[in-house]
Amino acid sequence: MKGKSRAMKDQIRRMFEDGHKIKKISSALRISKNTVKKYLREDVAKDSPDSFVAKDDQGHGIDWDYVIGQLAIGCPLKIVYKEIAPSISYTHFTKLAKAHSPKELPRAAIRLQHEPGEQAQVDYCDGINVIDPKTGNAVKTQFFCGVLPASSFVFGEFTCSQKSIDFLKSHERMWHYFGGVPKYVVVDNLKSGVTKAHRYDPELNPAYCDFANHCGFAVLPARVRTPRDKACVEATIGVIQRDFFETFRNHKFYSLFELNQAFRNFLNDFNSRVMSDYGVSRLERFELEKTKLGPLPGSRYEFFEWKKAKVHPDSCIELKTSVYSVPFANIGKIVLVKFSDNLVMILDETGTETLATHSRAARYKPSILDEHLPPYKTQRESFSLRSIESVVSSIGPETSAYVTWQMEQDAYPLQVLRRMQGLVRFYQSSQPSKEAMEFAAKSSREFNQRQLRYFRSCVEFYGTQNTSPNKVKPPKRELANIHLQEQEYPQ
Repeated sequence: MKGKSRAMKDQIRRMFEDGHKIKKISSALRISKNTVKKYLREDVAKDSPDSFVAKDDQGHGIDWDYVIGQLAIGCPLKIVYKEIAPSISYTHFTKLAKAHSPKELPRAAIRLQHEPGEQAQVDYCDGINVIDPKTGNAVKTQFFCGVLPASSFVFGEFTCSQKSIDFLKSHERMWHYFGGVPKYVVVDNLKSGVTKAHRYDPELNPAYCDFANHCGFAVLPARVRTPRDKACVEATIGVIQRDFFETFRNHKFYSLFELNQAFRNFLNDFNSRVMSDYGVSRLERFELEKTKLGPLPGSRYEFFEWKKAKVHPDSCIELKTSVYSVPFANIGKIVLVKFSDNLVMILDETGTETLATHSRAARYKPSILDEHLPPYKTQRESFSLRSIESVVSSIGPETSAYVTWQMEQDAYPLQVLRRMQGLVRFYQSSQPSKEAMEFAAKSSREFNQRQLRYFRSCVEFYGTQNTSPNKVKPPKRELANIHLQEQEYPQ
């Protein structure tokens, strides 16, 4: 081994500088880990004679394998220093840690210069749980963070989700906190901002694009798996996680409002804190940038949601338990639906042409405009209605009469198309007897009940009682007694 020691040392050093771990070097060269450590110690000692002099306050040597291992899993160096060797200076500890770390080739980097008011960067991370006071269960939250890179001024808040409505409202509150709007927003590829991620041609979420047009900023999606595109907000989130999250790790919050109040107090202090790199606070640097921001929008944005829908043969689209009509020329086409709590707008698939506008309807209430439906003859001869008639004609005359009665309730047969399709599906999936269907059809017409749920209840009742639920006889009353108490129903 002595004759080979020089060559062995060179091999160990080369592999270590290439980033290989001590265990892998030991296995590859078939020597013990202690021997690898010994040679590495000798090499480092030559470069820095006082490297291994450092000891903790009890005179024990520092376990550098443990230190490097903790750094490798992402633990901050300052935290490891406080745990391992708080008795020596942090500067000296940093030098020693650097000497013991695997050598990496230097990477070229370009320092980005951000113009004031030019850009904001936004991102999410998992938030702090909130305790539901009713159930005692922990409810997850999300943390939204926005940074102006030119001044490093920060906005942040906890929300219930990363859904579009929460995402947009966080932006709106951020603009009011900043007192203005930047020219660009760099956003990660979450669905609320970018519907389809692509390196060169990403597809923006229509709701986010509409909001950006209203507020007057352009969206710049970050490249996929390229965190340096939004390095400022990434680094800021890391600092907030170490400071605020760790400070309140044992605190229990019972509402989102309480959590955000605590964070707002922290945020105001955080922005007012002097930064060591600049000698001034973020707030002081922001005072200059604030004058470069664009104005806040003149009116409040009405928050819309978007979805795609297909126009049904009855010339309607379905949205959250209600239906809304579209001009019949669009039957079978895909359309974009833009909706809020008060308004529903239906646009063509490209989003450039508005096809129909409706007030938001109540649950299960249709909003159908007569001018959107085809002429009566066209409706009556539609393929969908003809298909339904051919199916019910095989059931019996009462069911056929029931369908005709439904379609003749007004001048627009297509308005009952969905109900009749439901009737056919019920017959084909549940497979009731034809007698039960005929009984239900006759009872529905006799009692003027047009709802499908009444028809189905009659079918089910027929299977158990074989009589109509609406033909229950009233109790008999003796002529000498004007009261009904204690009178028996007929058997």
